[in-house]
Amino acid sequence: MIYTKKINQTVEIPEKVTCDFCKKVMKINSCDSFAGASFQLHFGYGSRYDTEIWGFDICDDCVDKHLKNKKSTERSFI
Repeated sequence: MIYTKKINQTVEIPEKVTCDFCKKVMKINSCDSFAGASFQLHFGYGSRYDTEIWGFDICDDCVDKHLKNKKSTERSFI
């Protein structure tokens, strides 16, 4: 027999997400995702930013403006 108990748990969900480039508030979709992208940059050994990790959120408009020409179909697995 399985005995269970009820617990209360606090869960954090995004209330608002802003683009780190233009500061526009992005729409939060169902299932707690948002209309945009999140990135983490992990700098390698010997880099000017050695071992730093940068994170940012970016809206679709800023992707078009700043990153679209950097799009690649290649994938790198480390």
